[in-house]
Amino acid sequence: MKFLLSLLLAASSLCAFSQNAEQKIPLQGATAVHCYADMSGLYITTANTDVISVRHVLQVNGKDRPDLRDLEIIREGDQLKILERKPNHDLLEKEVGRHSLQVSHRRDPADTYGDWKGTRVVSYLEVTVPRKMKVTAESLYGGIEANEMMNMPMVKSKYGEIQVVFASEATVSGLDYESEYQSVDVTLPAATRADLHLRTSFGSMYTDFDFPVKANWNSSQDHGVETRPLDGTLNGGGKDITLRAKYQNIYLRKR
Repeated sequence: MKFLLSLLLAASSLCAFSQNAEQKIPLQGATAVHCYADMSGLYITTANTDVISVRHVLQVNGKDRPDLRDLEIIREGDQLKILERKPNHDLLEKEVGRHSLQVSHRRDPADTYGDWKGTRVVSYLEVTVPRKMKVTAESLYGGIEANEMMNMPMVKSKYGEIQVVFASEATVSGLDYESEYQSVDVTLPAATRADLHLRTSFGSMYTDFDFPVKANWNSSQDHGVETRPLDGTLNGGGKDITLRAKYQNIYLRKR
């Protein structure tokens, strides 16, 4: 019976939680974490810590609604997954109605609503990870903002903007970043070596890096979509860095 109770307690720590908006997750051997946000904006940073800290915020008209937020924590080998199950689009529509709802995915929604008179929802997820941990992230509606990252090879969002700043001492070894409807903005250490592949269909590309560009500024097919590619080598070349922003801009910044 004691053994069974221990198993149940261990399992409960990996299940979805909703009543407590803040949680410390022990690593227990995990070296990588994958974060998924359905409705929320996702904010990730690193710190000198040996746990993962998670804060999940869901407010409706300024009031905390723990019944509408839900995260699931899953362990798969050496990877932790932090998955937002609530809120989601269908749940919020059912709660407040489609035509009276406006959602802010930002921590500071002051300029989001304007003179909106309907229901105001604030939804975001903050995650702090150990400094050298491998991090990947995906979102559906909200943007993804990450700061002082050391190892973040994959970031993808459908409707949200991607903004990632790497630590000055990070060694960037390959990136695959994509936002379908918003911009992709990445800041890299000045000494980063990479083979660059930048893709947009309707946006522009901006950078303050100096690098040779291959003469391929012509329309092409990428994943079946007409794109304007820009390929080049950064500091002599290295691992592939691929940035895609179909409808908006790409910003590649030098730290």
